[in-house]
Amino acid sequence: MINEKLLGKLTTNYIVECGTNDNGSYIKFKDGTLHQWGRTPMNDELKTKHADTGFYRNASEKFHSFPIPFVGVAPTVNVTAQAALNIAYVSTNELSRFGYYALVGTSTNANYRWVHWRATGKWK
Repeated sequence: MINEKLLGKLTTNYIVECGTNDNGSYIKFKDGTLHQWGRTPMNDELKTKHADTGFYRNASEKFHSFPIPFVGVAPTVNVTAQAALNIAYVSTNELSRFGYYALVGTSTNANYRWVHWRATGKWK
């Protein structure tokens, strides 16, 4: 038996646009929801002590621009560190970009690592 309520939702909230550029990928839904995702390089030295945590981080906040800007309220952003990094966290959250830091347990020179991210918000 088909769930009429669920079927109604599936046919009224559909993808209206999707795309990819150098900053990542996105999908726009008819109801205004916008999902974006991608990865951003972390190639800074991780030698700055992060408070009294025992971790080291990049000295300056890194920023990554979204493929397309959000509107209204800043989106929810989640970051995941590549295995060579222990932790990544969002430090600044704006409509067109987010800032982040990466942490490791041992002070290290610059190496090319990735921070993967996902963001959800509104496009209209």
